[in-house]
Amino acid sequence: MMAEKFSEELVEEFQASLHRPLTDEEIMFLYWVGEENTRRVMANAAENSIAKTETFA
Repeated sequence: MMAEKFSEELVEEFQASLHRPLTDEEIMFLYWVGEENTRRVMANAAENSIAKTETFA
């Protein structure tokens, strides 16, 4: 859900910046970027959570 929302925002921003509709390939690429970004953010959050837990143990 979060990845999809982020991807939709990317598509909207790029379309506005380019002043034209995006191709299917461009849209698919931006959805991939959104998914990768969300995975990275979630992994970093998990690592930070584990690090905080280890600090207090």
